[in-house]
Amino acid sequence: MEIFAYLRTTRWPEYLELAEQLNMVLLRIIADAGASLTVPIQALEIDAPGDVAASAGKQFLQT
Repeated sequence: MEIFAYLRTTRWPEYLELAEQLNMVLLRIIADAGASLTVPIQALEIDAPGDVAASAGKQFLQT
């Protein structure tokens, strides 16, 4: 899900305050729905030397 919001202000401190309030409301709605946010991950698959074809020889690195 992706949410876009436009905050009508030209003052940076006011923008930060409004953005924080909006984010807190969104987090509360998500929590009330029994859901949660997660951090995106990337997986890099590396074949072990000499065992390229066997899936058991693969290592996974997550960042």
